[in-house]
Amino acid sequence: MIGRPTEHRWLMKVAGILLKYYFLAWFCFTVLCLMLTGLGAVHLIGFLLVTVGLLLGRLAIFLFCFLAIAMIAEAWRYW
Repeated sequence: MIGRPTEHRWLMKVAGILLKYYFLAWFCFTVLCLMLTGLGAVHLIGFLLVTVGLLLGRLAIFLFCFLAIAMIAEAWRYW
C-alpha cells in the first residue's frame, strides 16, 4: 500500500538497536578519553585503548556480520 510504512523483521530492528548502542559506546569512550586527558591521566588512555579498543573492534566485526545477515534476510523476504 502506498501510505503505509514497511514493517521490518525483528532481526533488522535488533541490528539497528545494536548499532545505535555501539556508536553510543564509541562516543562515551571518546568523552572518557578527553576527560582523562584533561585530568592529566594520559597513561590510562593507553591501557583503555588496548582493552576497550580491542573489545569495540571485535564488536564492530560482529555487528558488520549481523547487519549483513539482517539485510540478506530482509531482502529474502521480498524476493
